[in-house]
Amino acid sequence: MQLDLTLRDAQPADRPRGVALLRAAGLPLVGLPDDLMGFIVAEEGGKVVGLAGLEHYGSVGMVRSVVVHSDYRGMGYGEALLHATLDRAAQQRIETLVLLTTTAAAWFERWDFAQIPWSELPEAVQRSPLVQEGCPASAVVMGRVLRE
Repeated sequence: MQLDLTLRDAQPADRPRGVALLRAAGLPLVGLPDDLMGFIVAEEGGKVVGLAGLEHYGSVGMVRSVVVHSDYRGMGYGEALLHATLDRAAQQRIETLVLLTTTAAAWFERWDFAQIPWSELPEAVQRSPLVQEGCPASAVVMGRVLRE
């Protein structure tokens, strides 16, 4: 089967499909911008099948909501979304990326993210709506330095 993957900036009209993807994956909606500013969507044949976001906190970026519809997992879409997010972070001169996950630590480790203590999560990120209201204390905190 030939894939027709397109990655593009999310638009406000993508929000209902993005919310459906996040809900289906059990990912939090807290702090999700109405206009999906900072998010990238993956489309297959014109249908939104994946989403990934990048939030800014000074020189730190938080990767959030990397999700792919269950019918499209294992096809490289998650990797494509993450690589696009990493590229965007580098273009925007972000020095360090962080993320929180309850289920995908091993997957993110494949992309050079390492577990870090909660105490090393930058204060601005700790104050984010996602961390304050949407993430369980059992979440694993991970980080990746992009540039020193």
